Amino acid sequence: MRLTEVLKKKKKRLLSIDFGQAFTKIAYIELTPEGIVVLDYSLKKINLSEKDWPAVTGYINNFLKANSIPEKEAHLTISDFDSVYIKHLLLPAVRREEILEAIKWQIKPELPFNFEGSIVDWQVVKEYADEEGAKNITVMCAFANPEIINKYLSAVRECNLAPVRISSAPFNYACILSRLKNIPSTIAVLDIGHNNATVSIYCNNKLNFMRNLAFSSDKLTRSLTSTLMSDKGKIELSYEQAEELKIDFGIPADESGILKDNIRAIHVVSLMRPVLEGLTRETRRSFDYFTSTFKERSPSFLYVTGGGANLKNVEQYLARELNLNVSKLPLPDCINTQKIDKERLSRDEAQMASLLGAVLAGPEEINLLPQEIKTQKIEFVQKVSLRVVTIALAAIFLFLLFIFNFQLHDYKKRLRTARIHLETIANIRDIKQKIGVKAGLIKTIQKDRIPAGALLKLLSTIIGQNIVLDDLSLDQGSHTLILKGSVSVNEGTAEAVLADFIKRIKASTFFTQASLIASQNTGGIQEFEIKCDLSH
Repeated sequence: MRLTEVLKKKKKRLLSIDFGQAFTKIAYIELTPEGIVVLDYSLKKINLSEKDWPAVTGYINNFLKANSIPEKEAHLTISDFDSVYIKHLLLPAVRREEILEAIKWQIKPELPFNFEGSIVDWQVVKEYADEEGAKNITVMCAFANPEIINKYLSAVRECNLAPVRISSAPFNYACILSRLKNIPSTIAVLDIGHNNATVSIYCNNKLNFMRNLAFSSDKLTRSLTSTLMSDKGKIELSYEQAEELKIDFGIPADESGILKDNIRAIHVVSLMRPVLEGLTRETRRSFDYFTSTFKERSPSFLYVTGGGANLKNVEQYLARELNLNVSKLPLPDCINTQKIDKERLSRDEAQMASLLGAVLAGPEEINLLPQEIKTQKIEFVQKVSLRVVTIALAAIFLFLLFIFNFQLHDYKKRLRTARIHLETIANIRDIKQKIGVKAGLIKTIQKDRIPAGALLKLLSTIIGQNIVLDDLSLDQGSHTLILKGSVSVNEGTAEAVLADFIKRIKASTFFTQASLIASQNTGGIQEFEIKCDLSH
C-alpha cells in the first residue's frame, strides 16, 4: 500500500468556534475531498459583553468531552464588531508591500483603537482606473484590537486548543457564496443577530462593502414590550412574553387577524413598524451608497442569515419593501449535514452559515491571527516539513541501499555462477584438447593401416557355406593376409570350392592377389592355407 493511500485513510478533523455578542457556537467538522462533514454542533447564549469567560471555556470543554474530541486545531470567528473593525478603502494603486502603509494613513483617524500594534489583514477586491485614467484599488480591511483578541485566544488555549485562523462573519459568508450555484454576480447578505445587524455586499463572491445597521432581533422584541391594545384593553408584555409572541407569529402578514390573548395583529405591526422601517431604510441607503461610491450595480438578490432569519414572514416583508428577491442563506452542497438531526438543523441552520463558512476559507482569505502565532505556525510547519523531508530522504536512502544490496547479492550470485561456468568451460576445453591429441594419435596410428573391420565384413560376404576359417593372420607391414581353414566336403569337391573362394577373393578391390599355398586331406576334412596380398 502506498504512503498516500495510508494518509488518505485518516481524515482530518477540526473545530470551528464562533464568538458573538450574545451566542457562542461550536462545530466539530471533518474535512473531505468534496468539502466538509458536520459531525456535531452546539449553540449557547453567552453574553460576552459581560466578559463571562469561565462560561465560555466551560461550554467548550463540555462539548469536547461530550464528543470525545482529541483534535486541537480550531478556526475562530469573532462576530463582535466592537472587537473587529471592517472597512472598505479606496487607495491609489501601489506596490503590494506599500499597501499596508497606505491603509494606515487613511484609516488611522477613524479607527476606534490605536492602529499601532493592532492586528491588520486586507485583500484587494478590485482594480480600476478613474475618469482621469489614474489606477486605483478597492481594499477590504479587517482590524482587531490585540488586547481583546488575546482574551479570545486565552480562552481557547485554556481548553487546550490551537487556533489556526481568526476571521469575521462577513468574510465567512463569502466562502459560502463562492460555493453556491447560479447566483448573481452582485449579491447582499443581511445578518440579523441578537444584538446587532450587518448588511454586506459581494461582487463575484468577494466582500466589497459592509455596514453595521441600527437593528437587531433584540430591538424588535423590545418594541413589543410597549403598550398593546386588545379586547381586554391596554396590556403590556414582559420581555419573555414579547419574545414568545415574536417567535410564534413573526411579522403578521394579515394585519386584520387576531393573535393570541386577543392581541390584534395590526397593533403588533404598528409597534414593529418603526424598527422594521429603520431596517429597510438603512439597507436601502447602504445599497445607494455602494452603487454611487463604487460605481457598481445594486444587489439584485438579498440573503438573510443569523438568528433573525428565522423570524416568520421576514423574507416576504423585505422582498416587498426593498423590491428584491429575498431568501434565507442556504448551505452549499459541499457541506454535508446528514449526521445532524433534520429538525434540529432546520431550527439552527440560519445561525450556522458563518460557523461553517470559516472552515471553507482558503489561504488567501482574511486571517487575524497575531503575527507571532502565524510565525510559530510557519516555523512548526517548516520543522514538520523538514522532519517529513528528512524521513522521506532516509526512507529513500534505505530503499536505495536495500536495492543496492539486493543487486550486489544478485551480482555476486551471478559471478559465482559465471565462475562455475568458466571452470566447466575450461575443463571441457582441456578434455577437448586431450581428445584432439588422442584423435590425432589414433589418426596417426591408423594412417596407412588396413581397416580390419571392413576386411572381416568382406570375408563374411564372399566365404562359401562349406568353408570354415580357423585362423586369420594379418601383417600390416607386408600387407598380407593368411587364411587357414577347412572345407567339409569330399576331396574332389573341395578343390572346386577352394578355387571358387580364391576367385571371389581376387575379384575384391581389397586384394591384388590370392594363392593356395597348402592343402591336405585329414580324416576326410580338406584343410587349406591361402595367402592374400592386400591392395592397401
